[in-house]
Amino acid sequence: MLKAKSYSFQTQMIYLWKSQRPVIYMLCFFFLLLILFTFSRVRNSDNTRSRIITVERLVEKGSFAHIAPGDTTPFPLSIDAVMTGDKMYSSKPPVYPMLMAGESLLLKLVTGWNFYSHRKDFIRFLTLVNQVIPYMIVLLLAMAMASWYFPGRRTLVFLLLFMTVASLPYAYSVTINNHSIAATSFFMVFYLVWLILYQRKRKARYYVLTGLLAGLGASTDLPGLVFALAAIGALYLTDAKKASLAAMLVFAFLALSAGIYWKLTGSIKPIYLQGSLYHYSGSYWQEREAFDLLKENKLRYLFHITFGHHGLFSVTPVLLISFWSLLRTIIKRDWELRLVLIAFAAAALLIFLFVLFRTSNYGGYAIGMRWFVLFMPILLFASAPLIHFLSQKKWGLLLLIFAILWSVPAVAEALYYEAFYRSWLDRLWLSF
Repeated sequence: MLKAKSYSFQTQMIYLWKSQRPVIYMLCFFFLLLILFTFSRVRNSDNTRSRIITVERLVEKGSFAHIAPGDTTPFPLSIDAVMTGDKMYSSKPPVYPMLMAGESLLLKLVTGWNFYSHRKDFIRFLTLVNQVIPYMIVLLLAMAMASWYFPGRRTLVFLLLFMTVASLPYAYSVTINNHSIAATSFFMVFYLVWLILYQRKRKARYYVLTGLLAGLGASTDLPGLVFALAAIGALYLTDAKKASLAAMLVFAFLALSAGIYWKLTGSIKPIYLQGSLYHYSGSYWQEREAFDLLKENKLRYLFHITFGHHGLFSVTPVLLISFWSLLRTIIKRDWELRLVLIAFAAAALLIFLFVLFRTSNYGGYAIGMRWFVLFMPILLFASAPLIHFLSQKKWGLLLLIFAILWSVPAVAEALYYEAFYRSWLDRLWLSF
């Protein structure tokens, strides 16, 4: 641990700049790489377009409806949509599109641009503001935390590689999607919980920020609610009144989502849980294809979401080292973050079980299991102690390098093409 009496983000950044400058240079490089892939092409396939259409309609018409009597968006319609009455809406959670619509209105006010005619500019702007910059903040926070415990250069370099060129959350950040923003939100929540519990930062602003980020994450990617509950539960160990304030902010986000669902569909249930709304004339879901037709038994599904063509550990095996490190930390009790990691690991396990038993299509066309992106940054950060151990041994270095190199192709595909694309492992599996 560093010699500083108490932790501060600024102190750790100064330490990195003075003593670990290559890490800072690497951070700058990985930021520029994301900017390059954000501006080199515009990614707006079905999954993304469902949100972009909602943003465009809110900006230009003040409505969530993709199709309404006498009006429709100029965008090609997305398959991720439902019909209620004579109006069509996105099946995606509404809070993220509302956030992007507010940002787009500001951009329109400044530039005078129309959303559709300048759609590429708007999409790049929204990707940069909501996906790229937040993930870079995650990397800065991760490096600050990791350097507090493991100031050695090798540990920091390999952890940074784990969370960038070997990490799906990094690759997903150039494609607008709800999984990325939820993943970044909950890593920031993890960081704030660490500050409050272990660094005794007990000012109200830390609790407020935790509640806001946990609420944003849960409303953007509903399974993340278990992370929000774990975080708020941890805060109650410190100050019940301030924790209650954070809990109310989470509830406010959920209430906002429920209110929008009620307004659009007459039910407070998330749209994707209202299956009947998907069955309308011309709907893709009436004549599904590919993964959406699968009816595999759960043992086969379990294999493929762990070690198969969409495997958590086969697509990006650095996560296997992360999982090993998490178990090692829990068993050996050699890191003070053990208890908070157990809480977040339990939440991740619940998400994993939910996906296993409530889904069957691997998330459709996507590189890896997109529903697991939500907990990947925290799991990757948990690899720090094992990286520290392995990086001091020759065989350990070879193992780390091998895991990174195996993970790079899927990340490169997601960066170059987009997240909603069949990975090299998926295509290879189909060739047999």
